[in-house]
Amino acid sequence: PGSDAVLGGGARLQVTNALRLGSNAVILVEGKNRTGQVEGAWRGDGALIHAGSLHLAPGARVHADGQGYLGGADRGQPGNGPGGGGPAGDHGVSGGGGYGGTGASPSVRPQVYGGPAYGSTELPLDLGSGGGGAEYSHPGAGGGMIRFAVRDEFHLDGVVSADGEGASHSAGGGSGGSILVEAGLLSGSGVFRAQGGGTPEGAGGGGGGRIAVYYDRSDY
Repeated sequence: PGSDAVLGGGARLQVTNALRLGSNAVILVEGKNRTGQVEGAWRGDGALIHAGSLHLAPGARVHADGQGYLGGADRGQPGNGPGGGGPAGDHGVSGGGGYGGTGASPSVRPQVYGGPAYGSTELPLDLGSGGGGAEYSHPGAGGGMIRFAVRDEFHLDGVVSADGEGASHSAGGGSGGSILVEAGLLSGSGVFRAQGGGTPEGAGGGGGGRIAVYYDRSDY
């Protein structure tokens, strides 16, 4: 209980029997290939957690918040990823990253584009995209990707999240990422979440991510 762990991007955690996360335990799932294309394509990756059963107590978290594609490095660069938000350029504010939903255009400069939606609704395995760059600002990175394969019961009383990162000043927020769950029995009263990141000064917020949950039986 209370222990922290980091699961690297592209990793697979396999537990033959039960994996239990006590109250306030945290697993961070990192992203891989977040900063640009690999061999001409966006090949970002998260991690797979494979267990006989999985139990998250109240207060426990498995998250990939802000572990997707990075935001644009300066005011002339869009966010990284297939749904990267538009850069500020001479407009002063930038657009939010897209993924499950389109990223928002800035309320004060609607001509700056928000990033487009992309990827699969049924098998969401993509990273979220970053917000557009802006001067003297930190754009939000997208949310990462977490995949669960649980043979028996997945009991969730905690939180599983792949939220996009919020931006500072006039940069765009990152889009939410991906959560894919395959379980025999889904139970508990916890939360799955893949929200887009916000922005404080009229720039575009990130679009939501994608969540797909498959199970044979449910007491959720």
